[in-house]
Amino acid sequence: MRNPRTLAVLSTVTAVLAACTAAPDQRTGALPAPEAAAAAWNEQTPVGRIVRDQPETARIFALVEIDYCCGGDASLGEAAAAKQVNVHRLLNALAAVRGGPVDGATQVLPHATVDDLMTHIIDVYHAPLRRDLPDLEDRIATVVRVHGDGHPELPEVQVTFRALRAGMEQHLQVEEARVFPAIAHLAAGRPVDAMEPMIQALYDDHDEVAAALQTLHRLTNGYAPPTRACALYRGVLRDLDHLERQTMAHVHLENQVLLPRARAMLPR
Repeated sequence: MRNPRTLAVLSTVTAVLAACTAAPDQRTGALPAPEAAAAAWNEQTPVGRIVRDQPETARIFALVEIDYCCGGDASLGEAAAAKQVNVHRLLNALAAVRGGPVDGATQVLPHATVDDLMTHIIDVYHAPLRRDLPDLEDRIATVVRVHGDGHPELPEVQVTFRALRAGMEQHLQVEEARVFPAIAHLAAGRPVDAMEPMIQALYDDHDEVAAALQTLHRLTNGYAPPTRACALYRGVLRDLDHLERQTMAHVHLENQVLLPRARAMLPR
């Protein structure tokens, strides 16, 4: 017997699939109008705002490979056109997700204090990265050694991941040692020197992380395992996919929620 959470997830996925495959009107050829999202979201709504409003919509954007973190300022219409996705079907899918189940890792608490947001980021995203990145790099090295001759893209995967890990670990250190304490000082009403350059540096780092993840996505054909891939190879691809999804949620929370709040606290 499935537990209630599993049933809730299955129910939401079923609704999303129904929305995505809704048939056009036989007389006019028009697609059904989005319902729940119609009042709040439209083709001009920034992608990042949609995920900020309802974190579970990140799942839909991931399915159609729309970047909602570093590309979060793009309008839904622009992002859909770039991926050749029908924006009306996409709005229906987003509307179906709205109000669905949200797990603890994606529930962002939009009205949380900046201190609570930073604690959430450290606990939910930074700590797992520190734990998992070294092991994943070791397993990638094993896959390259065993399968590299038959898959010439794997050495580039290894090089890209190694650089990504080094950059991410340095980024985490800078955030926790310098930027997050500075934001906490701002929230407490204390002056902070050179805050704007620190914020901009984080945005720049996030763009570099996004570019590396896009390279990994391309090299691995969307993390699709080859037909005869062994369990280790498949596990590495699965974990790279998970890393991309978690990092997009992580960067979205900083780019679209935390850093704009920090900028808003800067003296005019």
